[in-house]
Amino acid sequence: MSDFSNSGGWLVGSQTGLVNCVDELNSTAFIGIDFGTSTTVASLVFRDETGRGIEVRPLTLSQPSQHGGVVRDEIVNTVLAFRNETLLFGRDAYNLRSRLTEGRNSFSSFKMGLGLDLGPEFAATVLPAGRVPNITIERPADAAREFFKMLTKAINEELARLGFKGDARFAFSVPAAFQANQRRDLMAAIRGCGIEVNENCLIDEPNAAFLSYIHEVARAPDGAELLALARENKISVLVYDLGAGTCDVSLLDFSISGERVTSRNRAISKFTALGGDDIDREIARRVLVGQLRQDDGSEVELNSLDIEEKILPKLAPAAEKLKVTISKMLADKDVGHLDRARKLPDMVVETQTVAPFKMRGNVISISVPSLSLHQFLDILEPFCGERSGADDKLHLVGPVHDVLDKVSMDPDEVDAVLFIGGSAQNPLIRAAVMDAFPPVVREVVPRNLRALVSQGAAIHSLGLNGFGFDFIAPITSEAISVLTKGGAIETLIPASTPVPSEAPFVIQLSIPEGEQRQLDVPICSGARDRLVGIVTVKPIGHSGFKGGDAVTVTGHLSKEKLLEVTVEVAGQTARAEIMNPLSNAAASPSELAMLKERQKFNESMLRNNGRPSPDVVKAYSKAAANAGEHELAADLLVSLERITLGSDHATSICYHYSMAGRDKASHEWAGIAYRRRPTAVNAHNLACGERDRGIREKYLRQALEHDPEFTSSAAMLASMIEDRDPDEAQKLRQMIITVLEAGTRSSDTSMQELRRLREAARQLGKSSVAERAKSEIKRREHALAERDTVFREENLAEGRGKMIGRERLF
Repeated sequence: MSDFSNSGGWLVGSQTGLVNCVDELNSTAFIGIDFGTSTTVASLVFRDETGRGIEVRPLTLSQPSQHGGVVRDEIVNTVLAFRNETLLFGRDAYNLRSRLTEGRNSFSSFKMGLGLDLGPEFAATVLPAGRVPNITIERPADAAREFFKMLTKAINEELARLGFKGDARFAFSVPAAFQANQRRDLMAAIRGCGIEVNENCLIDEPNAAFLSYIHEVARAPDGAELLALARENKISVLVYDLGAGTCDVSLLDFSISGERVTSRNRAISKFTALGGDDIDREIARRVLVGQLRQDDGSEVELNSLDIEEKILPKLAPAAEKLKVTISKMLADKDVGHLDRARKLPDMVVETQTVAPFKMRGNVISISVPSLSLHQFLDILEPFCGERSGADDKLHLVGPVHDVLDKVSMDPDEVDAVLFIGGSAQNPLIRAAVMDAFPPVVREVVPRNLRALVSQGAAIHSLGLNGFGFDFIAPITSEAISVLTKGGAIETLIPASTPVPSEAPFVIQLSIPEGEQRQLDVPICSGARDRLVGIVTVKPIGHSGFKGGDAVTVTGHLSKEKLLEVTVEVAGQTARAEIMNPLSNAAASPSELAMLKERQKFNESMLRNNGRPSPDVVKAYSKAAANAGEHELAADLLVSLERITLGSDHATSICYHYSMAGRDKASHEWAGIAYRRRPTAVNAHNLACGERDRGIREKYLRQALEHDPEFTSSAAMLASMIEDRDPDEAQKLRQMIITVLEAGTRSSDTSMQELRRLREAARQLGKSSVAERAKSEIKRREHALAERDTVFREENLAEGRGKMIGRERLF
């Protein structure tokens, strides 16, 4: 007789022999927890009424009320709130969000901050270490730990109410593309609340949903057809999981042979921090921010820091309610496409007042938050409308194509699409996904989208803790590769590799030329710009590595998806455990440098009760500017002027707002800067923002009065007056050449000045001067590109094929 417990047959069998195999169901609670970005659900495995099968039901949990007493619900909002010296979680914590301050006494979406080491991100927290006994919330990982403490307490209380007196065994669902650093933080939070588990307790969310779906189908009256297909041939199911914070897509194969159930995860999408919260924030940003009013009815002036960090968290609950109202209306009308929805008469929905709150001494609120149908459809367009290259990062169908491309599979080879996650309740999103498939592919929408993952996690808990059986092995979402000479990529670990890897992966590279002083082995995930680490090896002695020296790179993945890399060359060995704790997405060196400064900024905020050190703010602003985040750079300097009396950063603020396209703000700060210090630079900046040509010329001439050799104003003025006064224009251009030509190679001459010199020389027909300026511009651009990398080309190994034009010779 076959052992159903080890074959997985108990998942689909009508009579599974659970009487003999799982007697401990009476004394042990097998629990699955779907820890979601916005909501969390816990489910429990029960014996069914026959005693020979199982059923899985979500637990109704008690959540503390702000007024005393409890609220009971299967859905637990993944939110914490600290009010009246009491920490709340769940429903009422969520309801208090608009009345409290995110990151201070309200904490939400902290799941998405797991795995990042950005210092104390909740720098203004009212719960720093030592403030309240046994409670610390300074980072997202702290919030996750405190949430799990309260959640497990509620679970234990519910188990006691149901009569369970034995042990509880847990399993937890995670996004399939969660990286090693994210999984490690989650495990630390789980263990931090007293739950003893190992990494096997984690199951990818799409896999958990698939387990639950198969279990339910096997017991449904109309489930025989699917099981018959699985017995005849394998079936392929694409699981589309759209939650509040992530979009996870997995492709799984499923088959039944005799009493053995086989399931294989073929591919998962790359980590995509995109979900319902992003739609909520767009509604808040594009619609509700404009509805904010002060007490006197006037509009509110806000900068980007105010909006992103303070305003949007307060408006998000109202935005979500408006979104849900319109989505339900569209579902009731059976409208599943944007084009059909646009043909409906426009309508406006409203929700409860956004409670008044203070912002720099002003009381602001929205008396009646509202959203029109057509506004909502415009906001949804980048998410589920026609795909274009510009919108692909936002488009919710992108992960579907990512998965199918990884396995070279056509859409018509998929048998069914299983939708899970609260945000998948939106019919427009489901229709956009199904449009990627032919009509023969089934659309499967479970009755309870929100509980399906937790029920699958509970089944995983039973299989793992009851039978020692891991039904579906996790896999990697992206290929792990090594960057080599000439921009080539050598795959070390292919995409869709089962985790942990059974045996190490090995590739052979070589040292291209003799006397190489250092070997850098950059490791990337999925693409060149997703650099996750570098392994560096230095030679013994001063002669360097020899040309042709063999380089052996070995890679292994742990259960936590932690990448272990070993590099051996000329008797030297270097090892590294690679994670990317500063960013869960692709990041350039300048972006990583900005994140490091943000880390210092957060730490300074916490140490100084929300008032960062001026030096730290300056460094963060500079790093933001280097990363191209000019609006953030400007906003930080505006904040610096508020916290440092007498400081003057108006000129820099004007420049950064201009670079960010904030022309109105830039011109306002140009005026402030000129009033404070009437210099050539400030007069020139003021001229740049003037539409009136006469006033613009006036300020340009004032700039040249302050500094007769100020080439920026000379170049602009020459262009303005050349038709009216060509002789003066020529004199101005000659002055530019006189001032700048001698310093062509000087580091004191900026790139902008070199471009100005080149243009002036061209206008006056001085081709040799223009050519020298052009040559220096190219030299500096190349040097800048080299400096913005974290490794140098000459330190790389050579791949197995040399690049010759577009072809590779092996």
